[in-house]
Amino acid sequence: MDLPNFCMLTRKMGRIRSMHKRKRLQPERPIVTRAHSLTSSQQEFEKLTIFDAVETASVDDARFLLANGADLAALEPSTGRNALHLLAFCSETFRLRLEMLRFLILEAHLDVNAVDAHGDPPLFMFAACGHLELMKTLIEYGANWTLTNKKEQNVLHRACDVDQVEVCGYLHEKFGSAADPDGKLDRTLHVVNLSGRSPLHIVAEKGFVECANQILSAANDEASKCLLSQRDRAGRTPLQVAIVHGHSDLVALLLKQDDVGANYCDQLQRFPVHLAVDAIHGADVISLLASHGAVLNAVDERGDTALHWAALSGRLAVIQVLLNLGADPSVRNSDWELPVHVGASYGHLECVRVLLDAHKQSPGISSDDDILILEAELEQHQASGKSYYCYKAPSPTASMIRSSVASSSFSGDANNKVEYWDELHQEVQLVEESGNFSSEDEDFLDHDEYEEDEEF
Repeated sequence: MDLPNFCMLTRKMGRIRSMHKRKRLQPERPIVTRAHSLTSSQQEFEKLTIFDAVETASVDDARFLLANGADLAALEPSTGRNALHLLAFCSETFRLRLEMLRFLILEAHLDVNAVDAHGDPPLFMFAACGHLELMKTLIEYGANWTLTNKKEQNVLHRACDVDQVEVCGYLHEKFGSAADPDGKLDRTLHVVNLSGRSPLHIVAEKGFVECANQILSAANDEASKCLLSQRDRAGRTPLQVAIVHGHSDLVALLLKQDDVGANYCDQLQRFPVHLAVDAIHGADVISLLASHGAVLNAVDERGDTALHWAALSGRLAVIQVLLNLGADPSVRNSDWELPVHVGASYGHLECVRVLLDAHKQSPGISSDDDILILEAELEQHQASGKSYYCYKAPSPTASMIRSSVASSSFSGDANNKVEYWDELHQEVQLVEESGNFSSEDEDFLDHDEYEEDEEF
């Protein structure tokens, strides 16, 4: 049996079942008022409800229930949804669903703005399911598109969450220009939720390129810049959210709309280039950011550059891309660490080698003695940290470092730095062995992504 005939037969069987339910509920004799007089067969009758009628989009069943005094405004116990909410999930033909929708509004007088347990009106359900024509009918009969649920999401949030491109386009065409005659950002349609996220943030998190393009193309240049500069509760723009979730195609689209966002930072002063280090396709995203003017040597609140982050995570490919694009390996953070120090501390041998080679060509390294000092620091990093990796200095004179540095004019600084790193890593080792980290220690070591609130 082919699929169309199977679907037709399934609907026919559903209507037959509904007809038998109605027949069983029709009284054949006067109603008995005493409960104990009911027979067991009568008690076993399956009860027809408005939810059954909505499931099959049977207006006949709904009218039968209305004629027999049934409560058509009944709510589903688990979700608090009425028949209008559940009609959004009906799989019958459009004609049957439209007839049922009109019946529920015009004859059963159900509230088109009734909310369920989550605060969602029926319009949200139809938007999330992509029923555009039924949405238009709901709005025609008084559905309020400005309502928000308990998470302060509006209908555009719900449509963006499931990539309903046509619904997004309709909402912008219908309400964006009407509510905003000057062409600026419509704060009613682009309201932020409890996490401070706009609909564009939701699209950026999910990676829906077409939906994002629909939102941005419906806005003029000024409104588009406002959308792209909106920040959530963590201070992140849609571009930064897209980077964190590894959506490189969407990153390219957002940068094309406004490349100024390549140098926006969040509340922790983390720039897009920092967030791209640990992201999926991080090397490609960093190349995109650099082509749109991103500052590769930007520092976060601890003074760490993207190279520090990459050295911490052992992202060799990212380090190579950053160096090729002109990132400076001689920038020190607030703890006076170079990226190569961070890589050595965490045992990323290949990263250390690449960074040390870059140091030899860096303007920040003025002489061979500076290279020797740096190699001494790295040797102490590895020795005091007791890494699983054994760092081998690329310089042939590294084995003579202790004697050569002592007679050098830089020997005092070198010895002080060696003692400093030795003492620091002994303390870190003791803390790691004890397993007792203070909040200050955790802040020092933490470069992971902050935990984002669950939206849905």
